[in-house]
Amino acid sequence: MTTPVRLSKCLKSIREHVFMNSHYLVIITLEDHLTPNLLTKVAEMATEIFGDML
Repeated sequence: MTTPVRLSKCLKSIREHVFMNSHYLVIITLEDHLTPNLLTKVAEMATEIFGDML
């Protein structure tokens, strides 16, 4: 069992720690069951958080 965590917090943690030990390509996959409006918000959030890393 896990506790809920905000997606933005997860994405920011990935951004901060992803290349600390490796310079290899990182692929993030998400399983989502979202409406198109929410999917657009997630895409905007990822673009804002990762910026040029994408």
